[in-house]
Amino acid sequence: MAQSDSAHRDPGHWESPDEFLPGRKTNGHLAFGTGIHYCIANALARLEARIALEALAAQAPGLTRAGVPARIQSPVLRGLRSLPVRLG
Repeated sequence: MAQSDSAHRDPGHWESPDEFLPGRKTNGHLAFGTGIHYCIANALARLEARIALEALAAQAPGLTRAGVPARIQSPVLRGLRSLPVRLG
């Protein structure tokens, strides 16, 4: 993994960096930039994400991971290509 690809996946800084852990302490997270490059829409993005996740959790309380997530292979875009889930 290239150094620029590891901003939030450094095992020396984050415990289980490749796992989605909603309760993880986010000190030092760079998702919305820092300083003069800080995203002015960060509050809206966080609110939208919270609403979407709460709606999903309310509709599918037994939702669990059903396989290994596949990451998007891109030097400029981070995310998942797929995330297999099971309703149970």
